[in-house]
Amino acid sequence: DMLRNIHLNESIVFPGGQSNVPFFGKVITETLRATTQKRLNGFNVSLADVYSGLISQQLLPPSSEVPFDASDDGLTLSSLAKVPSVQNYSAPIPLMISLQKDKATFRTGMDSCPPANIWEWSIFESGTFGKSVDGFVRSDMIGNELKNGKITGDTCVEGADNLPWVLATATAA
Repeated sequence: DMLRNIHLNESIVFPGGQSNVPFFGKVITETLRATTQKRLNGFNVSLADVYSGLISQQLLPPSSEVPFDASDDGLTLSSLAKVPSVQNYSAPIPLMISLQKDKATFRTGMDSCPPANIWEWSIFESGTFGKSVDGFVRSDMIGNELKNGKITGDTCVEGADNLPWVLATATAA
């Protein structure tokens, strides 16, 4: 399955050693391109967007090896529901959390507790009980403006539950 691609004993910056600098340049170039495109599409960007580009090379298989990932945007959290070992219940359902600060908690330092929101991520639904949002949606609907569970905007956002980004925010928690 997907675990064979995890190389925890290798550098996240130079996964193939320093001889692999051209590969790292490609990773950075692609990561910056994707981050710029995300910003041009009207979404906020953060260090998690850059970090996600690095960890995706280290933890996730190449998209050519992921038969259940039909989108061109890369592996998504919701697409993990199509992994055979998840479907036949021989693997656990991945659950992750991320911490979010708001303006009130941002200036108090990293040790402020509780943070503004504690986000819960699963392959089926994601959300928070935090005061500013207090709701959950299907994971494949993340990034859309919703009212009563219906998309309110003119366009439907797909792929915002990008697995490398969710992993990056969860590892920072």
